[in-house]
Amino acid sequence: MEAGLECMDSGASDYYLKPVEFDELVDRIEIVYRDMNSQGSCSS
Repeated sequence: MEAGLECMDSGASDYYLKPVEFDELVDRIEIVYRDMNSQGSCSS
């Protein structure tokens, strides 16, 4: 877990322990993709 904290301190937005559950990985990718798309969609 210490490595995960070091990664987060270095700028990582998430950290996964192995083995990674595939469904959880897909869910997190979809959340990041949704957040990226929603940040620029309110321009006039």
